[in-house]
Amino acid sequence: CEAKTEPTLSQALHLMNGATIQGKLKDGRLVERSLEAGSTAEEVLDDLFLRSLSRFPTDQERDSLLASIGDGAEPAAALQDVFWALLNSREFLFNH
Repeated sequence: CEAKTEPTLSQALHLMNGATIQGKLKDGRLVERSLEAGSTAEEVLDDLFLRSLSRFPTDQERDSLLASIGDGAEPAAALQDVFWALLNSREFLFNH
């Protein structure tokens, strides 16, 4: 039996549309707990990258994402979107 490391279409669709990942993100409350503990949006962003891709964001990624998160009073939704995007990125699919 030969092991394949390439993601299948089924795996990709499950990550993008599956209730399992969405449920885990919602139940885990990682973003909310981090913000409640006093972490800044930048610190949460770094943590999401480390957890998802095992690396820090590049300066360009950090600047772009922080600009999209903005200075709003409620960054949790934007950071959850970033987490979802990281888990659906090609880098995550091919490396993890």
